[in-house]
Amino acid sequence: MDFFQAQQNVKTSTFRLLVMFIMAIVCLVLITDILVYISYELAISELSVDEKSTMPKPNLFTFFMVSGAVIVVIGIGSAYKSISLSSGGGRVIAESMGGRLIRSSTENLQEKRLMNVVEEMAIASGMPVPLVYILDDEPVINAFAAGLTTSDAVIGVTKGTVDSLTRDELQGVIAHEYSHILNGDMALNIQLISMLHGILILGIIGYYIVRSTRHSRSKDSGGFVIFGLGLIVIGYGGTFFGNLIKSSISRQREYLADASAVQFTRNPEGIAGALKKIGGMTRQSRLINENAHEMSHAYFSQGVSNSLGSITATHPPLADRIRRIDPRWDGKYLSTNSDKIENAKTPERKRDNRKEIIAESVTSVIILQSVLQTMEHMGNPGEKEIEAARAIIKEIPEEIHDAIHEPYGARAIIYCLVINKEEDVRVKQLEHLQANGDRGIYDLCVEHLPIVDKIPRRCRLPLIDMGLPALRELSQNQYKKFKNNLASLVAADASLDLFEWCLQKITYNHLDKALLMAKPTSEKYNAINEVKDDCRNVFSVLAYAGHKKQEEAEQAFEAATKEIELNDIVILEKSNISLTKFNESLEQLLLLKPILKQALLKACLVSAMTDEKMTTRELELIRAIADTLNCPIPPISSIE
Repeated sequence: MDFFQAQQNVKTSTFRLLVMFIMAIVCLVLITDILVYISYELAISELSVDEKSTMPKPNLFTFFMVSGAVIVVIGIGSAYKSISLSSGGGRVIAESMGGRLIRSSTENLQEKRLMNVVEEMAIASGMPVPLVYILDDEPVINAFAAGLTTSDAVIGVTKGTVDSLTRDELQGVIAHEYSHILNGDMALNIQLISMLHGILILGIIGYYIVRSTRHSRSKDSGGFVIFGLGLIVIGYGGTFFGNLIKSSISRQREYLADASAVQFTRNPEGIAGALKKIGGMTRQSRLINENAHEMSHAYFSQGVSNSLGSITATHPPLADRIRRIDPRWDGKYLSTNSDKIENAKTPERKRDNRKEIIAESVTSVIILQSVLQTMEHMGNPGEKEIEAARAIIKEIPEEIHDAIHEPYGARAIIYCLVINKEEDVRVKQLEHLQANGDRGIYDLCVEHLPIVDKIPRRCRLPLIDMGLPALRELSQNQYKKFKNNLASLVAADASLDLFEWCLQKITYNHLDKALLMAKPTSEKYNAINEVKDDCRNVFSVLAYAGHKKQEEAEQAFEAATKEIELNDIVILEKSNISLTKFNESLEQLLLLKPILKQALLKACLVSAMTDEKMTTRELELIRAIADTLNCPIPPISSIE
């Protein structure tokens, strides 16, 4: 399944969940109204005739108020849980599970190996590198992905995972979690948790009603007890049946993630080996953290015990998952012998032997068909993309690679990327940082600038992706200061080139969501014709970015409009091109359905390849466009 179809399916699943949730609320409201009536009848049955005559009877308004109260309670409970899980991104969930943030400066070899795998796969996917947490108190093999979007995603792994798995097996597990991130499963998980929490609140209220009347001697206390018990049955019963739905959805998503992991790594033995080792452990993959149950459907493997067997299992049986990946499996599980586990340096030596092969595959001439295959690998990158990511990482000097992974170094390197090569402008920019940058930032910029200047251009955008986890550790005030300084550096030469625009767009797109809690967008447009003026702006900018001659730019523009079947628009005059309007158009195109975004990005690639060349400027621009549309695009080599 391709990325765009997976995104569309998640939208459909979300809509179905919403419909089911509304139907569940209606049923709960009706049951609660009936419960109120029964409780009233039981309460008055214990009263005298005179007391009954003074007791008000429930009427239509009473049931209306009760119905409204039920809806409000469920709504508030769901909203509260959704906000609490979403406000801090995936890191809130990871920390609630006892996770410890792994920093790239870690000296632990197994943790370094894990960070290398996560970084490679992020660059291969064209998405920001997520934060990585380790659950130190969990000796079993398990992992999870959490967050609403790729901008606030985190990956959590247990101590047993990094200690017990080989690099290939670890890569299979991480690829599985990347599938959940790219297919939108994280947001679906949060919606499920929030909906069930809202229903559970009814049961909690019922519990406190029963508890408060336990020692009461009032004649009408029996009605309250019945009402409280009824709410407990409704709340916990509704949660139980909701969990059955959640488990069913989760099992299907796990099969899809396993298949995607195999497609990602082209190595079925990796993920199959990890599953076989889980089967060989006494506790298998079950976690001990007290909050483990809430995230039960988000794990790599069954993370909590299920007393009712497969009906409540959040994951398919291990044997079924293994046989789908390895049909010839002999039914024997593997032991976890940590003495045989590779250390972090082993894969580096193996890859060094293939350095020339990797470089050749990355720099070879790519024809149009090969470039268009990029669309097929969105959300499902393969071995070629992983090799390209490794080659990119190797081209980044070690001191820059180390610095980009900590907050001060990441800020300094991002600043260095926009510092002008003209001496007078450069002096002005450095003076600004000396006066306005955080303490030590100026010195770091001066130290790293000569090295950053020599970094190949094709490594610049991946370098931004690598620095995003460190920048996500900034406070809101630090981030605002960073944005202001970056804007001042860009404005120092009184012009904005495309790379500076791309850098700002990608950086702000992810960090605004993670640190400033920017609101997510929703779909608005169901047809390309509804945004044809915005397509005209985007295609015009892209055409002029890759072609100096007007005639060539027009051909590129026409190729894009033909691909997307918008033949009634013409290219803008170059004098009418505006990055402000370009930004506004991208904000509108973000509201397209996922399948239409696919058509739009394919048209951009066709446009860029009309002259059978793919310039670095075009690549950077297409990457920024895709990033703005929340569509991760794998690395593509320029052809100039």
